Amino acid sequence: MVYKIGFFDLDGTLLDTGRGRNAKISKKNQQAVRKLAKNCIIVISTGRKFNSTIAVFGKKILAKFYICQNGAQIFDENFNLIFQTTIKLEIVKKITELAKKLNFGISFNSQVFFTKSIFIKFFRIFFKNFHFVSTTKIFIPKNVRKILIFASCSYKIKKLKYLLEKMFAEHIQISLINKNYGIEITDIHASKGKAAEFIAKFNNISLTHTFHIGDSENDISTKNVVNSLIIMKSASKKVKKNAHFIGYKRKFGVAKAVNNLILSLKSVAIVGSYASGKTTFLKKIEKFGYSVLYTDNFFKNCYLLNGDCFQAIKKIRPDFICKNVVDKEKIRDFMVKNEKNRALIEKAVYGFLENHLTKNHYHFVEIPNLWTKNANFLKFFSKIVWINTSKEQQLLNIKNKKVKKSVWMKNQALNSNKIKFYDVKISSQKWKKRRFFPKFFHKIFKE
Repeated sequence: MVYKIGFFDLDGTLLDTGRGRNAKISKKNQQAVRKLAKNCIIVISTGRKFNSTIAVFGKKILAKFYICQNGAQIFDENFNLIFQTTIKLEIVKKITELAKKLNFGISFNSQVFFTKSIFIKFFRIFFKNFHFVSTTKIFIPKNVRKILIFASCSYKIKKLKYLLEKMFAEHIQISLINKNYGIEITDIHASKGKAAEFIAKFNNISLTHTFHIGDSENDISTKNVVNSLIIMKSASKKVKKNAHFIGYKRKFGVAKAVNNLILSLKSVAIVGSYASGKTTFLKKIEKFGYSVLYTDNFFKNCYLLNGDCFQAIKKIRPDFICKNVVDKEKIRDFMVKNEKNRALIEKAVYGFLENHLTKNHYHFVEIPNLWTKNANFLKFFSKIVWINTSKEQQLLNIKNKKVKKSVWMKNQALNSNKIKFYDVKISSQKWKKRRFFPKFFHKIFKE
């Protein structure tokens, strides 16, 4: 099991049958998450206020924590409050005055909305889970953790969001909800992303072992926090643009995502000849928030003093150790002499990479020697991407590396394994095009 914490949104995600107050978790979703819970901490992450209904949902999926009101409150499995943050009262008052002036509906912490009677019928169409009160007087509670504002016009709501971000950018978090007819407002320190950081730290677990599944703008804050952000297929295009993976439609969608993207999760292998541009390609991918393992860097660290590879080389060829440093030139020269030498080194160190890939997940792995007889790397990958380049471009890349000819020729010899099969073949001319990567990610991670 790679993932140790899983964060699940409720409405539109985990709750896949019924709507509003009648929304429930299907048996398929429930069974899939309970199966995951055997080796993974399950966390409900919702914009809702904590109540008995949330607690019932949590018990059904064996949840250990509850992130409520978009991170303004966090509860443990015994429903003890372990974190809370509120919006400054002066900011709440200013936001309330603005909403009242614009005739928008407003709510604080709960599911009770204050609005003029003429808008109640309209709001009930979109927000069946809430209770609306017709009034001109708005009661502001002492501690406000979350504000909801609704309007009959999505354009006006977007305009309000822009205005509030301009006024209070350093103090509040704002997300569009319900087809852009509403916004959620919390303190700057309250978001699903910050709550994920809190729970990971609370459990002393690295965020590289976490994932989040959701469908709304308030789920975007987990991007670049968790290892993998899975967005439901039913989400808006704007929200899906932030996903590492596009999941499935609402009905049984979480069950499908857990079974296909979490429990049987595999990486994408990036292969290609020496100096084909694999590293440059992956550096571009990292900018989109995907995790990448460069095997050269892995072995560089593995060969450090008292590292696993260091100890393995010291055991079989102590003459390759000079002043407590592995002489990589000697290893390279030794390996290119014949297949027997190469196999000896590969058998000694490849097991450490296999072990690392077993315990850690990366979206993409640069692995030049995928088809070696001395390790079973293929089992870690669902797709293989071949980065291909012309001889002219390869020589230009080598020139830019400023590597001696004797060295790059040996590197080329060690990376000359034949590409046996692949899912996608890409040339440098293709991936350097402006709109290449969104289409590439969709093709690689599609259902």
